[in-house]
Amino acid sequence: MPPAAIGDLLVVGTGTTSADLTWTAPGDDGTAGQATQYDIRYSLAPINDASWGSATQIVGEPNPQAAGATETFVVTDLVPSTEYYFAIKAADEIPNWSGLSNVVSGATTAGNSAVLAYYPFSGDASDASGNGNHGTVHGAILTQDQSGVPSSAYYFDGVDDYIDLGAGIDLRGESFSISFMSKRENPEEWGYVLTQGNTSAADSMLVCGFTDSNMFKFGFFGDDLDIAGPFLDTGWHQWTCTYDVTTRARVVFRDGVEVGSDIANADYGGSGQLFIGATLRPIVPENTFQGAIDELYIRRGVYQSGVSADPVPVLVNLRVLPNPAHSRVSVQLAFQGHGTANVRIYDVSGRQVASLLDRSVAGHFTVDLTWDGRAGGVPAGPGVYFIVADTPVGRQSRKLVLLGQ
Repeated sequence: MPPAAIGDLLVVGTGTTSADLTWTAPGDDGTAGQATQYDIRYSLAPINDASWGSATQIVGEPNPQAAGATETFVVTDLVPSTEYYFAIKAADEIPNWSGLSNVVSGATTAGNSAVLAYYPFSGDASDASGNGNHGTVHGAILTQDQSGVPSSAYYFDGVDDYIDLGAGIDLRGESFSISFMSKRENPEEWGYVLTQGNTSAADSMLVCGFTDSNMFKFGFFGDDLDIAGPFLDTGWHQWTCTYDVTTRARVVFRDGVEVGSDIANADYGGSGQLFIGATLRPIVPENTFQGAIDELYIRRGVYQSGVSADPVPVLVNLRVLPNPAHSRVSVQLAFQGHGTANVRIYDVSGRQVASLLDRSVAGHFTVDLTWDGRAGGVPAGPGVYFIVADTPVGRQSRKLVLLGQ
C-alpha cells in the first residue's frame, strides 16, 4: 500500500524569492508508519496529474517524519511578484508513490524597484535583492565582517581576486547610488571596488575605488571625480557614490559625511559586466583591491547616506552572534517598513525547528531575540542551521554553526 495522499498542504508565507510550505506527514502504508521520500514541485499554472511531469521538481526536500508530524519546507530561488502553484507526493521504500496532494498557490512579494542588486556576502556572493544578479567568485575568500561575524564578507588578495556580477545591470541614462563597506589593506596601491565597462571612449567606464596616491575615485573614464584625502587608514568604512542624471552631480560620502562632489561632463554611458575588486581589460584583472568588502548595494536613484537616512526602506539588517555558538545565540533584526515580520530557524533539511518572531510592525523596527539552541523543548544538537527573517521589505538569512554543549 502506498502512502496516503497529502490533503493539507499550505503556503504559510512568501518572501521576495521564496515560499514557506507546511503539511502533515503521511504514513508508509496509508496513514500508518513513516514514508521514505517526498517529491515537491511547483509551476506557474495549476498542477494536476497530467501536468505533474512538466512541473519543476525541487531539490533538497526534507526526509519524512513519522505519520502525523508537521512538516515544513522553504522553496527558494523563485521570481519576485509571481504566483506559483505547489503540490507534493510521498513514497515508501519500494517506491510506491502516493496520489497527488491538494494543490495550493502563493505569490512572491515584489522586490524593491530601487534596489538593482544587494550583496550581503553571508556565506556566498548571491544577490539578495531578488533581481538575480548573483556573483561568480574568482579567488576571493570569505572572511569576517566589521562585527567579527565569520563568513560574512569577502577578502581580496590584491593580485587576481575578483567577483563577476554579470551584465544584468544597466545604469546608462539613470540616476544611481553605489554603497559598500570596505577595509583597505594596502595604501599607496590601486584598489578598485566596483567597475563596469571599458576604456574605449570617455564616460564609458564606471569606477569606484582607490588610486595609488590614496585618492578615492568615482569616475566614468576621462571624466572623473578624484578626491584627494589622503585616505590612508586600514579600518572599515562605508563609502557611498551617487550620480544625479538630471544635474550630472556626483557626490561621494564616507561614513555618511560628504567628502567630495563635482559635475560630470556627460552622463555615464558604459555597459557590460560589473566586477567587484578589480577591472578586467579584457580578461586580466587590473587595479585589484587588497582587503575586505561587504554590504555592497547598487540602487536606482540618489540615496545620500547609504544606510540610516535613506528614504527607501531597503535595508534588512540581520545579525547572529556569536557564530559559531555552543548553544544560546543573539539574533538582531532591524529594518524600516510596514507589515508582518517573522524570524524562523531551519535545519539543513529545510525543517523548521524554532520560531522567534511573528508580528505586525510599522516604521523603523529593531528587535533583539534569543534562541536557546532548543527545538521542541530539547537541545537541537550540533550542526548547521539557517536563521531566516521575512520582512515587508525583503528576506535575509544567516547560516549558524551550532557546536552543542
